[in-house]
Amino acid sequence: MALESFQSFLQSISRSLGGDGPITVVMGNEAGDPDSMVSALSLAYLLHHSPSEASRSIVPMFNFPRADLPIRPECGYVFEHAFPDSGPLAAREVIGCARFVDEIDLDLFKEKRDLRLVLTDHNRLASVQSKFGSLVCGIVDHHADENAYPATQCPLRIISPVGSCCTLVARQYVDAGIDLASTVPPQLATLILGPILHDTDCLSKESGRVKDVDVSMALLLSAIASGTSTTATLLSTPASPDSSLPPYFASYAQSIKAAKKSLRSLTSPDLLRRDFKLSSYPLPHTSTTAAVGFSTVSWDVDKWVKRDGPDAVVAAIVEFSAAMEVDAELVMLHRTGDADKFERQMVVAVKDTGKVSGWFVEEMVECAELKMEPYKLKKSGSEWKLKSNTGIPFTVKVFVQGNPAMSRKLVG
Repeated sequence: MALESFQSFLQSISRSLGGDGPITVVMGNEAGDPDSMVSALSLAYLLHHSPSEASRSIVPMFNFPRADLPIRPECGYVFEHAFPDSGPLAAREVIGCARFVDEIDLDLFKEKRDLRLVLTDHNRLASVQSKFGSLVCGIVDHHADENAYPATQCPLRIISPVGSCCTLVARQYVDAGIDLASTVPPQLATLILGPILHDTDCLSKESGRVKDVDVSMALLLSAIASGTSTTATLLSTPASPDSSLPPYFASYAQSIKAAKKSLRSLTSPDLLRRDFKLSSYPLPHTSTTAAVGFSTVSWDVDKWVKRDGPDAVVAAIVEFSAAMEVDAELVMLHRTGDADKFERQMVVAVKDTGKVSGWFVEEMVECAELKMEPYKLKKSGSEWKLKSNTGIPFTVKVFVQGNPAMSRKLVG
């Protein structure tokens, strides 16, 4: 019954896009990681069951082009794990029914229909979508609150620093008071569980991101997926990062991580754009802002340089920065160092003639929270401080980030 309900929702998406009535688009962020994709899809499904939304069509939107899905192998894995080809509903069918940003004309809907937007995994629209700000009516997010859309505009406004946005969506299912057994199929529960395990490093206290609610929602989703416990029993049992976890959690999280590492066969431009976010950086003592890009690359800068060579890596970063029209581009990398210690690295490319040239890097280096130090490449033992040879006026520097807890969610 629950799976039939979910299939019915998926089939309604194309009809909703072809209609002319009120429509609500539930959209993740432009980086398009598993948390963003799954939170948008699962929240849209929940709103589809909400009596208050009965008069509106509900459509989930993955906020990146469909053609870019192959450069996000971890996203494909999460869907394929939850909806295997051998099951009654395959991942390709789920993703086929969903819509991507290049398949929905928000401008047309704004003009012709009563359009509203609900944001998941971000609480401020990307710069290119900021013109739709007045249409935002809901937010479910776990990043720092940018206070872009007030509560008076958003009846649904949940912003809480938990480990995963999917945790907050799962909690919404509970708070909605719906019958989870007849609404949430085991496959969907497995899907929502994936990003929670991935974003919290399998609910590890050492990640610095996991909260008690992450654990309780993960256990609840696991129970729904296996049909082993009732919702009431689970919710009445205290949960914390010290709680006993099902053994398969570790293998599920590790498989997602392994799928993400397969991106190392991607070209440098693909590595940079697969998890890219654009932010506006307020300039001191002015009313203007600078465009700052953030690319998360799950790789070690030494291995990247070993594969492509330093000149090619620098050229790719500079050319990407110019194409994105940013004043600065921050490429955030990581590796496991000596004694299995997790380390973060950051490549900073600054436009020499841009709004943030010079002082921007100095400000980052002086930031006590980041603890930035010049990074020395293993092979040469020298610092990276390179001018681009592309003819594009960018300077590139590489740093090791002394505080690994400062992820992009906190830096950006």
